[in-house]
Amino acid sequence: MRKILFVDHIFHRKTISSQFFLDLLRTRYEVEVLFVDPAEGLPPDFTAPADVQVAVLWQMDYLAPLFLAAGLPTVVVPMYDGSGQMPRTHWGISGEARFISFSFNLHESIRRAGCNSLLVKYFPEIPNEFVSDFSEMRGFLWQRAPQTGIHWRTINHMIGHQLASLHIHDAPDGLFIDQSAHSFIGGVHYPVTVSTWFENKADLLAAMHRCNVFIAPRPSEGIGMAFLEAMARGCCVIAHDLPTHNEYILNWVNGILFNKDNAGPFSISNAAEIGRSARETAVEGRRVWLERDCGRILDFIADAVRPNRTMAHFDRRKLDRLVNSYVRGYEHYVSFLKMHEDTVDDILGNTRQEEPKRISPKVYNRLLEFSAMDDRGAFSAMGLGPLIDDCVWTAAQTAMFNIPLEPSPPGAVLLLMDIMAPANAPHSLQTRLLINEEVVAQIQLSPDYGCIRLRCVIPTAARRGRALQLKIVTDCLVSVPSSTLRTGSTLRGIGIRAMGVFDLDHAPLKDIVELEAQAESVVADPTARRPFVMWCLNKGLQIDSPEAVARFDDGRHRRAMDNAPAINVVESARVQRVETAQRSTHRMDTIWRTRSSRVHPILGDVPYHALMDQILAERSDVASGLDIGSDQGLAAFVAWYYLVGVVEHHLEDYLHPEEVAWLHEDCPSGSEVAGQRLSRVLYCLWAMRSDLQHAFDLSRPEGPGALAAWAEIYGVQEYPHLANFISARHGTAALELA
Repeated sequence: MRKILFVDHIFHRKTISSQFFLDLLRTRYEVEVLFVDPAEGLPPDFTAPADVQVAVLWQMDYLAPLFLAAGLPTVVVPMYDGSGQMPRTHWGISGEARFISFSFNLHESIRRAGCNSLLVKYFPEIPNEFVSDFSEMRGFLWQRAPQTGIHWRTINHMIGHQLASLHIHDAPDGLFIDQSAHSFIGGVHYPVTVSTWFENKADLLAAMHRCNVFIAPRPSEGIGMAFLEAMARGCCVIAHDLPTHNEYILNWVNGILFNKDNAGPFSISNAAEIGRSARETAVEGRRVWLERDCGRILDFIADAVRPNRTMAHFDRRKLDRLVNSYVRGYEHYVSFLKMHEDTVDDILGNTRQEEPKRISPKVYNRLLEFSAMDDRGAFSAMGLGPLIDDCVWTAAQTAMFNIPLEPSPPGAVLLLMDIMAPANAPHSLQTRLLINEEVVAQIQLSPDYGCIRLRCVIPTAARRGRALQLKIVTDCLVSVPSSTLRTGSTLRGIGIRAMGVFDLDHAPLKDIVELEAQAESVVADPTARRPFVMWCLNKGLQIDSPEAVARFDDGRHRRAMDNAPAINVVESARVQRVETAQRSTHRMDTIWRTRSSRVHPILGDVPYHALMDQILAERSDVASGLDIGSDQGLAAFVAWYYLVGVVEHHLEDYLHPEEVAWLHEDCPSGSEVAGQRLSRVLYCLWAMRSDLQHAFDLSRPEGPGALAAWAEIYGVQEYPHLANFISARHGTAALELA
């Protein structure tokens, strides 16, 4: 019998969430289990047992290069919630491994990176007892990640008016999650019971079994054991619209999907029918899992082969640096991959050469029509619905494309998109397009406009590696009649008819304009002609005429754009408002002038402006949880506003430089904590989080330094915006603590 080394996260020793996979492996293999604490990692002298033939890494994909370097056939089981946003390079450095994916979106990302991935779907055992009584709605919420916005206040806002009771299992993941801000405080018309951690899983299941409406606890999942078990019991499952939820749930058929960032009240009067469909889905899924997928997994592992390149080909120190960068958090890891090309090339076995002149015909220099199946396969995407009327329609308020740029062109690229609103949309749809998290267009899209074409020039400096991430965010979805769903209708957002990426060194913009002009000249209906208006970067360059095209293509503008720091605005002729950099500065100054000062014993003068008041008025959940009349409440609100509110309400462009500087500065000298330097933003974060107050005593000499270390290692993972406000000097303390 072959022997497997099963490498798992130490947290799963307690949750036993990987036990079903271990049981499967033991039906054919001898299994030795190794639990790893990412904070400690593998010992420098670690070697796999001599009698091990295969290494299987459960959610520990960052360790794959080490096991491949050791010469072991390696199978990796990554999870979407931990690795769904990883760049292509992350998968490429483990290209000789095999991957088992429980998420379609993750499977596509891995496959498009050139790796071997097996897609499977897990369903748990089907219990004999199932929910049959829906005479009243009894909800169950596990507050596992309340800091993401999925907590009892959100649920009360969406379905509270229909609940007869609610059980809150208040047991968040992680050491540094503040439970107090989201603890139940009453004020609802239905009875609420609260539990914390259960020592016995049977006690947790007993609490769940008393309910018939189950709210999935996190925005996304790797597999999603809790909500799958609820589906198997016939519960009406309500889940955030991200994988793996939306890969198991067909909205309003066997579950309900919502957007936590724009959640409003909705009816669950058909919960009984949804619960029955959920159980049918689980029964059929369990059959496929047992009869097909279990065997495929075991065979897939059996076919794993030894890597071609082993430790003799690598510098172990480089591998250790790669692994340590992952442990420090997503931003550190991605930055490491970008900045240490030599290490990545060493692992990949590459020798760095000049980029090839030939451009891949798969993506470049042609407009991909989504009516063709082959063309739809050129990009990986999520949040999309079926092909209808020659358009791929967004099926969620946020849809995302990952567009490969392989091989990476040396200069700027042009992105073209043909988009349209549903014909029956009752009003214009507010739509934002983001490229690599930068807002590049804000459009009022009306069905009266027909299909319009957006053009966006993306400079070299604005690209992230060899891919573009395009997000389409719509303010609402439109209900469209459907003959395929039991509910009789489906939700639809923006339609995408075509998309193209053009390398401007090989397909000059003026040539593209001439080709389009020829095509448009044969259109009989003038209103059907797609307008040509484009704004590029913060250079204010508007390309809407042959003269503007000539200015762009003479080389001077292109060189300036290639060195530009970021994308600014791209607008179509339908855009009603164009905001230049000058207007943005004026807007920031206007808001900043409304500020008043409040004296705080630690922070000194705290600037408080009108936009803070406006956000506080809109967010009753924040206002009710924070007493900003007190010193601690004021500091906590400052932390929430800049680290959470600014991100949730898309206010990054409203931040005045003096605001950023004020947060970055240390608390005034007269109010030093324990005689040490501590930035204002870290003190405010400490005031907001009761768990940090318990963990770090700022009255002790080592307290501020330890808090700064926590912020750099863990804080930036929970609050990515925090990285904009903390100094590099905190790194010394972080390294000492680590």
